[in-house]
Amino acid sequence: MSAIAIHALTRLEEIRALAVLQKSAWVDIPDREIVPAHLFRGASSNGNLLLGAYDGEQLVGFVLGIMGWADWLTPPVLQLYSATMGVAAAYQSHGLGFQLKLAQREWALQRGIKLVTWTYDPLLARNARLNVGKLGVICGRYYPHFYGPDEDRLHVEWWLESERVQARLAGQPHPFPYPSDTPTIPIPANYLALQQHDPAAAQTWRQQTRHQFTTLFAAGYQVVQFERTVEGGCYFLHKNGELT
Repeated sequence: MSAIAIHALTRLEEIRALAVLQKSAWVDIPDREIVPAHLFRGASSNGNLLLGAYDGEQLVGFVLGIMGWADWLTPPVLQLYSATMGVAAAYQSHGLGFQLKLAQREWALQRGIKLVTWTYDPLLARNARLNVGKLGVICGRYYPHFYGPDEDRLHVEWWLESERVQARLAGQPHPFPYPSDTPTIPIPANYLALQQHDPAAAQTWRQQTRHQFTTLFAAGYQVVQFERTVEGGCYFLHKNGELT
């Protein structure tokens, strides 16, 4: 992969190209779920974030962020909600998602925004590794059936100027070992493949992890780290106020 250039998408022809890119990023995405050009256009022309990643003249990644209020906090704070991010199939697993997130962070900080939030499927190990392990997000909110039956999501908070985030971005992971009583939640190595080949096992993973997350979050724990394992991956949780 050659050097990638990331910049704001403002021209209509650039924005229209996002429809093709979404189909490459998510091969099975139904047409009804493709974000239309007019929504991208309206968001970007009204002060929201829309960045595109280019390999030469080819659009290979994008991220959309919408500003709003984190009203679950007291007092509420201005946040950037990272609504969607996609990377062309041939460019996945090469660090482009991480580059887009760094560009998003820079954009937000330039505008005085210190919190970025988004949701993701907690059973996708690659996303967990990026979000928790490399970016340093924290998470204490779980949404069952967020996009439909069993489309569960974790809601993450990325505090851009925190020591934790700065350490993760500098490549400084959490020091091991964790205390022996640290709660953990394992996930499979490839949940999407499991859905295809063993739907019953995938359903068991979903129900089991849903119970674990909701129970631990209700008890005051937050996700603070994720590590790859031989079997798949594992979340580590700490009590609120004990984040590292």
